[in-house]
Amino acid sequence: MKFISLKTKFLIGYTLLTLLLSVTIILLVQVVVKQKLESELRERAISIAKHAVWEVANLIIIEDTVALQATIDGIMTTEKDVEYVFITDHKHKILSHTFGKDFPMDLIGVNRISSGDSYKIRLLSAGNDKEIYDIAMPVLKGQVGFFRIGFSRDVISKTISRIIFFIIAVTLSIMFAGILGFESWPGETGQ
Repeated sequence: MKFISLKTKFLIGYTLLTLLLSVTIILLVQVVVKQKLESELRERAISIAKHAVWEVANLIIIEDTVALQATIDGIMTTEKDVEYVFITDHKHKILSHTFGKDFPMDLIGVNRISSGDSYKIRLLSAGNDKEIYDIAMPVLKGQVGFFRIGFSRDVISKTISRIIFFIIAVTLSIMFAGILGFESWPGETGQ
């Protein structure tokens, strides 16, 4: 039977313990931190939508389509996670949008909101593993129109990936430092 030195046993135990701790932390990040980031993204999206609804309400009433377009273009410019914005009248006719020439007409019916709701959120799949939180909000209780804004979830995935990369880098550094420490540990004597 081959003898395994105490030094080797400590090294194996240290490595396994460090890996187990890292895997546990990564799993916690993927669950807890991801949930928190998604909640914050939804809250931010709702806040931006509420603010925008107040801005566009009067513009819809006075039918100022130029100012309406400038307002939603401004949202697209200032909010990096916004994928699209569009506004419809109370009959769901498009008043303004940020899609260029080709508005995806299927999007109108995807997240319809009734006049009694204050907002509605739906997670949409946009293909290529891209997911978007679509927020629908009535303008003046739906009497004059509806505001829609799409927020990308990519920021969450990118943030989680950066955190996991950092955890892996720190884990490998700690393991390497520990292995070097064990290597400089004096060997066992008296065998």
